[in-house]
Amino acid sequence: MNSIIQPNYGQKTYSPSTKAHKAKQSGTHDSSFWDLATRVREKTKNIPEISSTKSVQQKMELSEAEDMQLFKQKFYEDLSKIIGHPTVNNVAVNISDTAFQAMKDDPEYRSQVLSLLQRDLDASYAPRNCSILITVGINLEQYSADSWSVGNDSEFRLHAKDSFWQRRTESHKKFMELQQEAAARRQLMMKLRMNNHSVSAAELLIGLL
Repeated sequence: MNSIIQPNYGQKTYSPSTKAHKAKQSGTHDSSFWDLATRVREKTKNIPEISSTKSVQQKMELSEAEDMQLFKQKFYEDLSKIIGHPTVNNVAVNISDTAFQAMKDDPEYRSQVLSLLQRDLDASYAPRNCSILITVGINLEQYSADSWSVGNDSEFRLHAKDSFWQRRTESHKKFMELQQEAAARRQLMMKLRMNNHSVSAAELLIGLL
């Protein structure tokens, strides 16, 4: 580093860095680039840093929602496999989101709920036909089942309109028709065997319908 002593100005320091600084101010191509970079850097200091935490959280929430939807769909499929007793005409099952979460977190509780549903839907309510409303909570103590005679089930319809799962009389009637058809065919086959495969035309027609 060189020192230049000038009268009336005292001692000034001259160094390569000072020369480079002067070069920046001279308007050369390099100085324009560095000036631009400096301005951009200064501006970005005043821009709040966008955190990716919110984006990641949104993706996680979406993933959890999709996962819950798949869980509900699988539960619905298992529930739909329960045929139910012929005396049960209408069924509605109320399950809150917190109850679904409890079953999702505890597979054993899910199995217990399905067992209770199987028990109540397959129970006989003879000599009357009933509409059943089942409520599932976050534990077994919050599980309940209420029934009303068909024709006197206005309260059932009121509480069942927003249920997670319903099986109404229409599907039940179709099931009963299929059961009756199957029973008629079995009776026809028994008669055929008992009468050495001889059967009337009317009986044969019934069996083919």
